[in-house]
Amino acid sequence: MDKSGDRPNSLLVDCGTTAHIITDKSRFIPFDESFRPDKHYFELANGTKSNNVAFARGDVSIRHVDGRYFNVLLTNALYIPSYPQNIFSVQAATTKGASVIFEPDHAHLIYKDGTKFDIQKHGKLYYLDCGHTSSSDFVNLAHDVMEWHNILRHCNYDDVLKLDSLVDGMKVVGDKVKPAVCDVCVCKVK
Repeated sequence: MDKSGDRPNSLLVDCGTTAHIITDKSRFIPFDESFRPDKHYFELANGTKSNNVAFARGDVSIRHVDGRYFNVLLTNALYIPSYPQNIFSVQAATTKGASVIFEPDHAHLIYKDGTKFDIQKHGKLYYLDCGHTSSSDFVNLAHDVMEWHNILRHCNYDDVLKLDSLVDGMKVVGDKVKPAVCDVCVCKVK
């Protein structure tokens, strides 16, 4: 059996839940200030209902890792710290226009723009792998060479490209050709 604690950077893919569930408060970007835990009832599959299970609701930015890095926004996710695993709601995703295709050994989440995300099967459960967006010991960011040039305070383009292979979690995507001119760098030289 696959224990949820073995997959801390994953979302358990669930067809029964109507909202994404996140257990880490720091992963939320804004909270819905009008959310009232005492007015929000949570219904389990057996029909029992209870309130004060979800402490907050809001949007969560996650980073999906699939050989590439994607920032994904989970809207109206519930903050439930007592759950042992973060949960990705198939129903919430399909309501927003995504599709999920399940196959015997894996599944795919296909966003409405055609972007395809792999969902991995572990034991009898399906997981969507993602990295943390909060501070941690590593960073997973992907930008084109010009964005990295700006982020790194106008670092030499050749050095930016070298860092791609030297820094864990730093990825240069797109065309790796040096842009013709950086207006800020031109002004610095004068």
